[in-house]
Amino acid sequence: MILEPHTESLPYNIFLRAFELRIKSTTKMVLLTLISEAVKNDENFCTPSHERIAELCCIQKITVIKHIGFLEDMGLIRKDTRVTDSKSCATNLYTITLHNHLRAIKEPA
Repeated sequence: MILEPHTESLPYNIFLRAFELRIKSTTKMVLLTLISEAVKNDENFCTPSHERIAELCCIQKITVIKHIGFLEDMGLIRKDTRVTDSKSCATNLYTITLHNHLRAIKEPA
């Protein structure tokens, strides 16, 4: 089952906002990599493999998985697991939710 992402362009200053977050440097690097991959397609989502993220961040695959979990827990990304029609695993779909997170912080409820 392939999930359809909610398509919305990311704000132009998303890199600056991500860079200013007070989070661990490796977590930030993984987030910036996901944002970079999403911006390439002018979308708010991307589908890089763990191996691709690890290569771009110069870290181990297991470290990528750990920091993606941190980003999910913080509400900065949403990860959707995907499978192909033949039921084999596909790359995860990562939706960048950082801009929603920042909007929620700035706007009183």
